[in-house]
Amino acid sequence: MDDAAKLLAEMMGEASLIDVIGSMGPDTRNFTWSRPDESVRFRIDLVFTSKSVRIRQHSMVTVHFSDHRAIRVQAELTGKFLTGPGTWKLNSSLLRREDVQEELRRTYIIELLGEYIRKNPNIRGIPTPGDAKKEVKCTLYLDDVTLFCTDGKSVQSLLEVCKGFGTASGAKINVDKSHAKLFGHWDLCNEPLPIPIEAGLVKILGIWFGGPGAAAKSWTERLAKVKQKLGFWSLRHLSIEGKALVLRNNALPVLQYVTQAWPLLANVARAVNSMVFHFVWHLKMDRVKRSVMNKEHRMGGKAVPDIPTILRAFFVCSCIRITC
Repeated sequence: MDDAAKLLAEMMGEASLIDVIGSMGPDTRNFTWSRPDESVRFRIDLVFTSKSVRIRQHSMVTVHFSDHRAIRVQAELTGKFLTGPGTWKLNSSLLRREDVQEELRRTYIIELLGEYIRKNPNIRGIPTPGDAKKEVKCTLYLDDVTLFCTDGKSVQSLLEVCKGFGTASGAKINVDKSHAKLFGHWDLCNEPLPIPIEAGLVKILGIWFGGPGAAAKSWTERLAKVKQKLGFWSLRHLSIEGKALVLRNNALPVLQYVTQAWPLLANVARAVNSMVFHFVWHLKMDRVKRSVMNKEHRMGGKAVPDIPTILRAFFVCSCIRITC
């Protein structure tokens, strides 16, 4: 824990970040880090394990329509759990046993709501492509709930289900954080919705939807974030291998998120390629063919990721995963 605390302090000092939420009190559990001028704000999540646990493999689980991510960890015990200084322990001021039970209870209740919506014959969802003839009615993950309806009758049935769910569980729809988006022609004048209807483009978990220009706007915002990240790293003297690692671990995940909703646009692909090799060569002319730079080391290349091709593959895989 001492080494981890020192590492975290060095990271914060190097990036000129301060803990703006944790200073509010010891019971605060949402730690957001910000530059003093508030130009950059983000959250850092760290996981500490016992020395007796050996991590074999870990992977990130993609969750659609949610800003949360699940981590799948495969581990094994190397012996009995150690005790005393140097081993991890739960911070009682940040995590209490009743808090864990409360979160589990909420998860179970939300899953019951989702199961009832899926089995309700009066709620018609969006049919998926293919021969399976399935319907997508809702997606649930933690505190993110997205519902799909195709007609007014389904909407009213859904509202009745939510009302009954609220009566049984004590939960209710947060109108301030809920939005409805209508695609196509809808007639809801006689039975208005209790939540606001978005007329233009709507931003859901960082992605724009709702009409022409939504895809371009989503990609433009993500490109700006990547440009900011690469600008920060360009101030350091990195080798080509180091820059390839930055592109793979810092730039690619930012753009990959958009491929869950939108395919890669041609002009975006060109902009990404230019941004990548400007970063590699410090805005100078390319010294090696880009096709060679994208090859693996064993093939004589520099393993610079071909980000446009990777993004296209991610989009195709997302489509297959959703529809199959």
